[in-house]
Amino acid sequence: MEKTTTHAKNTANKDINGYGSTRTTKSVESTQWRQWQKSTGHGYTAEDSNALTDTLRGNKVKKTGMDNRLHGADRIVNGQPIQCKYCQSARASVNAAFKDRNGVLGDYQYPGQVLEVPADQYREAIAIMEDKIRAGRVPGHTNPADARTLVKAGNITYEQAVKIAKAGNLESLKFDVKNNIVTTSVVGGISAAVSFFIAKKDGASNIEALKTASKDGGKASAMAMATGVTTQQLLRTSAGRAVSTVLEQTAKKGISHACKTEIGKKAIEKTASAIAKKAITGAAAKTALARMASSNVITATVAGIVTSIPDTVKVVRGDISGAEYGKRLACNGAGIGGGCTGTWAGAAIGSLICPGIGTAVGGFIGGLTCGIGSSTLANKIFSRKKDKMEIYSK
Repeated sequence: MEKTTTHAKNTANKDINGYGSTRTTKSVESTQWRQWQKSTGHGYTAEDSNALTDTLRGNKVKKTGMDNRLHGADRIVNGQPIQCKYCQSARASVNAAFKDRNGVLGDYQYPGQVLEVPADQYREAIAIMEDKIRAGRVPGHTNPADARTLVKAGNITYEQAVKIAKAGNLESLKFDVKNNIVTTSVVGGISAAVSFFIAKKDGASNIEALKTASKDGGKASAMAMATGVTTQQLLRTSAGRAVSTVLEQTAKKGISHACKTEIGKKAIEKTASAIAKKAITGAAAKTALARMASSNVITATVAGIVTSIPDTVKVVRGDISGAEYGKRLACNGAGIGGGCTGTWAGAAIGSLICPGIGTAVGGFIGGLTCGIGSSTLANKIFSRKKDKMEIYSK
């Protein structure tokens, strides 16, 4: 049987799972996954994938298309507005940028914006745009050579965009991994720091503490990645979307109740604005937070399942007892639940003090403090029950 370690050593890399799952939720909500299953869903996945690739390449990206404003840019990269059109053929992709709101072909509808087309359609799209310029359909341009500055190749092909919208294929998995890289790195780094602090507090040398921190940070990163990818794959399924809808409606009722007080309304609007990085009030703020909350519940549930897998394997193999397994599940669940609650509460308080920076700092402190506190409390409760059982058995 595995020797039971102290709570601190046993859960050093688990106590931040609540905060981590909330950060994963932000990664999920940075996409337009609710639109992916529509007939034009591949267009939304193309926007998300191309924007993500630009971001990971170090470009300054502002996703402006999520507000669905008529003729608005889908994103702005390093100051350049971009309009993304992904259709089955190059002609269809280019023509989509020349149709008015009634679907009638006319002049170029996005002056000042670069047209982004599937990577595999780029060359043909250039030729088509040259013809459009010759025909006088592109205001402000008379030289066909300008087509190369008006059209750019997306980072993925049309077929890849279609696959990203669906669960269970290599393209969608690759996208999910890329979408969770930043969150994974942050969670791993925080876990390593917490582990190093605990190890030093327990008397370990710097080398021993670094080894422990490296190991725990790596495990936390792997768990965070598995949680993020699993959550995003799940939300591509009809069952996942149905659960999310129910949770969103439930969350919206709770948020509406909180808005009955002036301080509650102010906290919700400031928190939503800080997360969205733009001013949001009223119903829009309620919807934004309700969606975040619903995704957070799903992410936290997935995190609980993913992080329990190692202990599940151990109990099946007989390395730990059923009682110890139950204790670890309870402590882990308490840590995740407390961490999520603390992150949201801390973010709300921080938003009231200083929206933006206060939101991030408050969420971090609240998530980490409540996550560790809840897990520690659960451990003490179970330890006392175990001691009482041992006394009674004697």
